[in-house]
Amino acid sequence: MVPKFIGYFLAFALLGILLNSHWRQFQNIAYADWVLYFINILFLSFVVLVPFATTIWTTYPDTTAGVLFFHCVMFITGFILYANWSYVKRRKHLLKKDIAMRTLRTITFRTASLPIASALAIALAFVSPPISNVAYVLIGIMMEMAPLHARSRRQPLDVDEDKRQNMPRAV
Repeated sequence: MVPKFIGYFLAFALLGILLNSHWRQFQNIAYADWVLYFINILFLSFVVLVPFATTIWTTYPDTTAGVLFFHCVMFITGFILYANWSYVKRRKHLLKKDIAMRTLRTITFRTASLPIASALAIALAFVSPPISNVAYVLIGIMMEMAPLHARSRRQPLDVDEDKRQNMPRAV
C-alpha cells in the first residue's frame, strides 16, 4: 500500500509542477494562434494519461517496463510543454509586450526541468527501476536554480527591465 501512496503522491506533485509551469507560461502570453492551440491540446492529452501511467507504474514498481512507461509519459508531457514555450518564444508577437529577458530565461529553465529529470529517470530505470524515481528531485533543484541561471546569463538589457521585474539592478 505504501508504494502506491508514494506513487500517487509523486504523480500528483509532478502534475502540480506541470500546471504551475503551464500557468507561468500563459501569464506571459498575450495571444494564441491555432498552432499554440494544437500544442496545448496535445499537452492536455498526455496530462490526462498520467493517472493511467501512474496505475501501471504502481502496479509493477519493480519492473523496468512499468516504471519506464510512467517516466516516458512524464518525459513526453514535459517535452510538449517545453515545445509550447519554445514555440511562443520564437514568435514574439504572441508574448506580452513588457516581458523581460530574465523572465523568458527563467521560464525556459524551469520548463526544461521535467523533461531533463524524466530523461535521467528513464536512464536510471535500466539500472534500478525503484531508484529511478529519485531523479525527480532534480526538478526541485532546477526550480530553485532558475532565477540564478537567468541572472548569471544576463545580457545587456534596457534599464526598465529590472523595474518591470521588481528586482534590484545588478551592477
